[in-house]
Amino acid sequence: MRRNHLISINYRGGLVSPGHLLKVLEMVAGAQISEVRFGLRQQLLIDVPAAKFDSLSDSFREQNISFTEKVSEAPNITTSYADQDIFSGDSWLTEGVYKDLLDELPEKSALKINILDRNQGFCPWYTGNINWIASSHTHYWHLALRYPGSNEIYHYPSLLYTNHVASVTAGIEAFWKKIKAGTIAENGKYDLPLEVPDAGKLTAKALPALNFQLPYYEGFNRYDNRYWLGIYRRNETFAVNFLADLCRLCMRTRIGKLYTTPWKSIIIKNIEPQHRHFWNFLLGNYRINVRHASNELNWQVEDNSAEALALKRYIIREFDREDVRTFGLCFAVQMSRQAAMFGSIRIQRDYTFLKGTWRPLPTYSIFHTPQFDPNGLTLMPFRQGVKKEFLPSYLIGLCKKYYEELSELGLVAGAEPLPLAKTGIQPATKLVHQCGACFTVYDPELGDMEAGIGVGVAWEEVPGEYCCNVCGAGKSEFEPLKMKGVGVEG
Repeated sequence: MRRNHLISINYRGGLVSPGHLLKVLEMVAGAQISEVRFGLRQQLLIDVPAAKFDSLSDSFREQNISFTEKVSEAPNITTSYADQDIFSGDSWLTEGVYKDLLDELPEKSALKINILDRNQGFCPWYTGNINWIASSHTHYWHLALRYPGSNEIYHYPSLLYTNHVASVTAGIEAFWKKIKAGTIAENGKYDLPLEVPDAGKLTAKALPALNFQLPYYEGFNRYDNRYWLGIYRRNETFAVNFLADLCRLCMRTRIGKLYTTPWKSIIIKNIEPQHRHFWNFLLGNYRINVRHASNELNWQVEDNSAEALALKRYIIREFDREDVRTFGLCFAVQMSRQAAMFGSIRIQRDYTFLKGTWRPLPTYSIFHTPQFDPNGLTLMPFRQGVKKEFLPSYLIGLCKKYYEELSELGLVAGAEPLPLAKTGIQPATKLVHQCGACFTVYDPELGDMEAGIGVGVAWEEVPGEYCCNVCGAGKSEFEPLKMKGVGVEG
């Protein structure tokens, strides 16, 4: 018997009216629900007990508050609106442009839509199905498509003008519905019949890779002559009473909007200096901490997954104990096989049948993207079939490899890369051994903790009875392989 219903309320672009949110929260409190959450797509998520679902949903309908129980049916429009003025530099993508586009785009869409500034590292580029990324040309956009269930990105060959964003979005959605209905072949999904006049196009150049540096997005921070406040919650939940008082304070101090973020946090801008003590009192009254460590903030955790959140906490504790640096990296944890999580290092749950057992045990695979680009969707396997207790050790080793690669290229601390021909520095190449059955790699610099083999044990010193910890293949099944950095050369 089902106990809870997950309700989603979309705040388009992450833009939230304090008055609207307060109305929602008062009804939620009336249903005796004490906590709510925000999702990766900047929506409000409410776990509703089955006994309260009918009455709460009737209340929402009476107040014309749109909601959905199946989150995937009408995903929120994600934008980098919250980033504007506080993280991004100069850009033609202003508040007015965001608002115009949000007004023109459909109220509900079956496809995920992203509207993003290219100069920011705060919001992921390709987590949508229709990804509009502002170009360097005023009012022209890159269009990157990733259809549902795919990690393949198609870049439209032309930049498109702002006035055509809404109509092209509607055209793509109509085209996708025909593909889903089977009236158009799947292999023709990128043959888009878009009607855009040539005056609305420019030839697109490839988007440059983003130098990812996630800004510190919580706490009080000054900009211009005002403050902005970012609030992150370690357990991803916000007390309903706290948010209700926060909305009332916004209305009292004439702050007309809040912003939800893809990091499941909220941002309040335009706090006047004379009002800061009100916000300090609010945070103190509810004992809200706003100075978490950076290595806790750079995680994307699958929505509505207590297991994924617990795994994140476990790994962070080990990172803290070992004093691990993670600046420049972003981690993603997913329990299901959903596409397009955002992160330079991805942790996925899978199940492994161990010898002598009849039940699959939960294990994890570790992947990273090429050059550790968090917007990359190509995943390079690093370790597979890893038990939970060994995850931190492997991840620490992967973090170390990331900084070694940067050091070899002279990229640490934002330094310009040195010409390799002049310095004589070459990317490090080393010999590892790979299982011929499942492609698991044995790296002497990392060892194999599960098999009791420590760091620095050469392959020749590995016992002859050694077996692959994923598939059980013997040592003789491993083959030598050259590896450059953390990417296999072949």
